[in-house]
Amino acid sequence: MSTVIYSLESLIERVPGVWVSHDQIEKNERQFVSQMLRSVMGNVYAVMWLTQACSWNFRGLPYEASQNFLIRLVRDFSTQIDKLAARVRFLDDAVPVTYSEMVRCSQIDIPPKLETNKDILRTLVDANATAALTIRNRLEACQKASQDEVSFKLVSETLLKHQDAARLMGERLAEVIHRENEATRVFELKSSDHTDHLTNHLNKSAPRKGCQFREVWN
Repeated sequence: MSTVIYSLESLIERVPGVWVSHDQIEKNERQFVSQMLRSVMGNVYAVMWLTQACSWNFRGLPYEASQNFLIRLVRDFSTQIDKLAARVRFLDDAVPVTYSEMVRCSQIDIPPKLETNKDILRTLVDANATAALTIRNRLEACQKASQDEVSFKLVSETLLKHQDAARLMGERLAEVIHRENEATRVFELKSSDHTDHLTNHLNKSAPRKGCQFREVWN
């Protein structure tokens, strides 16, 4: 995944709404809010990286459609990170500049390996649900200590994105499980039919001792 570095001016042009504030925010309040925003950024970044990695490892017939779906999510998360970064800079704080520093702020577990599409989707459901829960907790704590409505709106928007992503991933996971169950059922039916056919064939072709005995004596 390519990393793009934006200047402060380009961030202002890309996401001008985050620079609007209805009142002057006190310094200690700015620090509290910026810490909350950095934590949210870390969670979004970890989920974005995990989603990108999952798009590379998705397998099977719906590969292209699923990969495109995951890539769209990556782009959405990237845009959200830009907005959060711009708001952190507005609050006169520094944005994390390394991967380790960014994910240190998150609560997302990134697995070392993903074997199946089911594993991928379940991991993404868990990651987005964890991010949503963490962001909600950060938001509630921050709302009690600050009146920064612009940051609250931005974080609430981020929360909804992760909730929607968890829901969509859950729906796709249910589809994959359903397809696997159907494939297993069809395979079992075919195996059962084959076994019955083979049994009937063997019964028909097996020598009947009684008949042979009568034929000999006749």
